[in-house]
Amino acid sequence: TPNDDFVPTPLFDVGDGIRFVLNRGNYLPAIHTLVSTLKVGQSTTNTSLDAGWGTKRPELIATIAKEPNTNNDEDGSSSMDYNAIQVGNELYLSDGSKCRVTHVTDNDFTIDANPPLAGAIYQG
Repeated sequence: TPNDDFVPTPLFDVGDGIRFVLNRGNYLPAIHTLVSTLKVGQSTTNTSLDAGWGTKRPELIATIAKEPNTNNDEDGSSSMDYNAIQVGNELYLSDGSKCRVTHVTDNDFTIDANPPLAGAIYQG
């Protein structure tokens, strides 16, 4: 997982015997894009790259109010236990997609259906 939107570990091979063929996969698309802009023999350092999951999409983040539950189960208990919702919980939406709880207050909670590394960068 990212550390403040920064990926600290290498995302590609390092050392001897590295094989890289431009635009033939095996590496982050951003690396292919960067290399395609370099001249033969040119190098670059301290470059930030998209870690491969794209940008975070705000439309996949929602804050949901903790409303009093008027729908009770047959035994009279509430069907939603807001006390069980904690940051880091994974929930499934009605369409089957997965999201994570990212923030909880007394009145609401926030879910994020973006991939965990969306918006993360790789510094190389």
